[in-house]
Amino acid sequence: MTLISGKPMYIGVISVIIIAVASYGLFFFFQRVNEKSIRESIFEQELERQINSTKSISLHVGSDLRLVTSMLQDLADSIYLQNEMLSGDRVSKVLQEKFNQLNSVTKVDSLLITDNEGIITIHKASGIGDFCEYRYLI
Repeated sequence: MTLISGKPMYIGVISVIIIAVASYGLFFFFQRVNEKSIRESIFEQELERQINSTKSISLHVGSDLRLVTSMLQDLADSIYLQNEMLSGDRVSKVLQEKFNQLNSVTKVDSLLITDNEGIITIHKASGIGDFCEYRYLI
């Protein structure tokens, strides 16, 4: 004795299979849609963070460059350099002061003064002694 037999049972089994397949299909479809939405949201957030970080870094770099340019302009406007005194204790002292100021802003390898012919008259460098100014040309 069977409860349901024949065509109604066949339709019932097919209906259950269709409902199960449709449920799994919808589940995976919505999962994929949500995953894509979450990925895009995370990507947009990270992109915005990187843009803001890059803007901040560029502002700091620009500010540092303006400060370094200003310090070098102060050195160029020095009374000694304006009067073409390109060597001596006073010029060396001014160069050392500007070198120290520049190193407080950013790492400076060396700072030098050359004459009109490109001959180095004074040179300051980090970690090494001064070298003979007449042997090196730019």
